[in-house]
Amino acid sequence: MKPEEAASSVQNAIGTIGAAFMIDGPTFAKGSELGFPGMSFYMGGRGGALGNVPADVVVASFAFFSPETVTAGWEEVLKAGDPTVAAQGFADCCAQWGRDHFTNPADLPRLIELAEKIIDAVDPSGLPLFAGWRAMPRVEDAPGRAAQVLNVLREHRGSVHACAVISANMTPLEAMLTSSEAAMAPMHGWPAPHPEITEEHKASRAHAEEATNNRIARDFAVLSEAELDEFSSLVLATFKGVFG
Repeated sequence: MKPEEAASSVQNAIGTIGAAFMIDGPTFAKGSELGFPGMSFYMGGRGGALGNVPADVVVASFAFFSPETVTAGWEEVLKAGDPTVAAQGFADCCAQWGRDHFTNPADLPRLIELAEKIIDAVDPSGLPLFAGWRAMPRVEDAPGRAAQVLNVLREHRGSVHACAVISANMTPLEAMLTSSEAAMAPMHGWPAPHPEITEEHKASRAHAEEATNNRIARDFAVLSEAELDEFSSLVLATFKGVFG
């Protein structure tokens, strides 16, 4: 399998698995237990991998949320406590989600090995949120660690895509409105009315998608074609075991 084929084949599975723990009931319960109730645990948990930083740093990394939403949310996080504590709690929730949901444990050590080979080789320039999550400690057990490395790969693609969108001379809102996630724009802090989407916007979005896929493929190329076949099969089998 070629790198671009592998990147395309696992895109949805990694995105879905990587995000699943974030909206899980036990995750919200853990956030409240740590003093970060509701969405403050998402904001502090995900952004806390950057450290105890000013809001603008998180705004720069959470590209597809409105700056006002991120700034207000981060201020609430800082009032509640240390965002690095939230990040560690978030990572723990990710690991626990893997323990609770992965049904093919025999496959996970090899999945982890291949995923970490990709993760370790990535040049993090321009990818701060990915870099923060790559640096977070990972658990030793295979189900928990597999969930964590898939989350890191999700942050990898998200960070690469943010760079690609900006390079395509689009705003994050325009990128959302030209995607299947357009209906989620208000949830990301972009209230209506929204700008009209033109053919030029759509062409820019296509360019950004192509640039994203090319960069992901370049990073996946650290694996051989045989390893890419194996990695894709393992990711898709893991996804199927959870989501059918």
